[in-house]
Amino acid sequence: MTSKPFYNAGTERFVRDWTKTKLFIVVRDSRLREEDPILGVVDLTLQDVLTEGSQVSHFYPIRGGVGYGKIRISLLFRSIDAKLHKAIQGADIGSIEIVSRNVMSASITDPEVQRADIIKFATPLIRKDAIRAPDGTGWTPVHNTKGSTGFRLGVRHRHSAPCILYFRRDSKIRRDKTLAVAVFWLKDLPDDEVVHLTLPVFRPDNVQRFIQNCGVGDGARVGSVEIEVRFHRGLGHSHRRAAVQEKDFRDVIEATSCVEYIRGEGAQPASDNEASASDDDDGKASARPSSRGSFGTIGELKGKLGRKREETKELHKMERGAMQWKGARTLAWMGEGIKEKGREMRGALKMEPRRPGVETEVA
Repeated sequence: MTSKPFYNAGTERFVRDWTKTKLFIVVRDSRLREEDPILGVVDLTLQDVLTEGSQVSHFYPIRGGVGYGKIRISLLFRSIDAKLHKAIQGADIGSIEIVSRNVMSASITDPEVQRADIIKFATPLIRKDAIRAPDGTGWTPVHNTKGSTGFRLGVRHRHSAPCILYFRRDSKIRRDKTLAVAVFWLKDLPDDEVVHLTLPVFRPDNVQRFIQNCGVGDGARVGSVEIEVRFHRGLGHSHRRAAVQEKDFRDVIEATSCVEYIRGEGAQPASDNEASASDDDDGKASARPSSRGSFGTIGELKGKLGRKREETKELHKMERGAMQWKGARTLAWMGEGIKEKGREMRGALKMEPRRPGVETEVA
């Protein structure tokens, strides 16, 4: 009800490494029967903000949303005298990359497990498959049906999340059967380093109980597999897919897109040579076809459609185009409410571990 609102609210966060931490402060407009739009975002890098002291109070412009102006923010950094292991200092949100091109089966003694059709790599957010190699010596992680090797799996709450390997027989008639299981914990991995792991493979009597007991309990060991993995800090493409199921995480993705818009990231498409040599968010090598011939025409068409979708999203976010009308915004709010109810109903039928509770303000 005022053009100069006052937020008498504070919150506290535990920061493992303040030199690599970014802080997003999002200002939203509370509206009835509409999605609350982002007025603007403040993007702060703690290493830059806390250069002259551990306490700062300053006016910062809000940008990237439907509004404009400045917001006064006070930050206080309180250090903790503790020596943490390098892996413990890692980011809580990131992606685990399967670096290995092949997962060999030579160390597995059980013939049925050796002949497993796929290894399903699973984190609490996403799952992807490593298919059986044509020569039968192991399994090859693939990104998609076209056979691009290597992939990343998004992770949230990394220090309490495992990556589980399910050795499965692919059945066309009934549900795939899990033959064996292997587990490794992401809390043991340092950030941005390739780590070689030797994972024991077990054939448990009860797979769910084996997972709930953190890989300890019933079941016979049938060998081991060796893989190379690397944990990447920050958000990736797989997080955007997983955010569809969680409202609070979806808000983080929206704030990140606003920051990218402010920085101008992604405004200029990469050239053909740059695209063929770069990796996308999921870690697959992306190759853009030549601009000549029919393949080039298809590639250009896909590029135009992709840019059109991004432009439409930007217009909606800025409440332009169709979203400049209240009726369209109300319909969008109703549609999102129906989807949210559907997610709640599906989630009520799933057996999932308890998630952290709602965060509250602190004095």
